[in-house]
Amino acid sequence: MLTFLVGMWDLGQLVRGLQIISMATRDAGRQAACGIKTSAQIGSAVTFMMSQNGIPATDVTFTYQNQTQPGVEPNAATQGDLLNITIAIPFTTLKLASLTTMGKGVLWRHTGDVSFKSQWASMRDLPMTIDTTIPKE
Repeated sequence: MLTFLVGMWDLGQLVRGLQIISMATRDAGRQAACGIKTSAQIGSAVTFMMSQNGIPATDVTFTYQNQTQPGVEPNAATQGDLLNITIAIPFTTLKLASLTTMGKGVLWRHTGDVSFKSQWASMRDLPMTIDTTIPKE
């Protein structure tokens, strides 16, 4: 019975971690699509958000890519550019470290990364000039 409860607790920890990564990816995509921040600023916000939710910032891998114009930062993207955000963390970060081994068996054997990808279109404002002279009749 204890093994079952520990397994359910560990599974709950996994689901919680997946929700945090999903939320961070979505928020990073929104920030990139607004066209105000650089990818470094967005990456810092992501690692801060993840660390506030119990995921060490050192475990977070943040990747930004402008698919339409490679190498262009989100704050310099053209309206409509496709922006890809990927956040990955090691799977081992999501499990309960002290309860993952019971005897010789391991509850979770996966050792890769867990990642989420979000794709947004840039919503950066188009440059506009307004003529300030009043027309004469």
